[in-house]
Amino acid sequence: MSSWPYINWVPNILHTKAPTWFEERATWVMAAATPVAYLAYLSVVVPGLLSTSAGQVAYQWPLIAAIVMVIVATIVGHIVIAACNPSEAGQSDERDSLIARSGSYASSFVLGGGCIGALSLATLECDHFWIANALFLSFTLADLTSSIVKLLRYRVGC
Repeated sequence: MSSWPYINWVPNILHTKAPTWFEERATWVMAAATPVAYLAYLSVVVPGLLSTSAGQVAYQWPLIAAIVMVIVATIVGHIVIAACNPSEAGQSDERDSLIARSGSYASSFVLGGGCIGALSLATLECDHFWIANALFLSFTLADLTSSIVKLLRYRVGC
């Protein structure tokens, strides 16, 4: 038995199968919206990159559109989830907080690595296209990492 009573409490919360209906489904929405928006962005930008140099590719508006697409899809997804079961909408417990924290913690490493890569590209004076795409990729991968970690914690409890 531990001298501090809360040490054994934390793993028990993570391994319980308590209903976390709203937060888990909101995580699924984000996990689906992020790669769809990124792939849509790539489908618009890559053909231009194949025909011209990186400095000439018009990537700004597709990048903004992809970011807005993720935001709108997430908001609409949250509204639909809340409308399906309004009594559980927005409810969370300690388990949800711990799972959200672990997802954020894992994604911070991915985001930090991506930012170091973007800073390296800026230091090497690469085109703005590559720097912006490195940042967008790092945000996308960080979001996916967060979603995957959260979903694993909800489902497996690991």
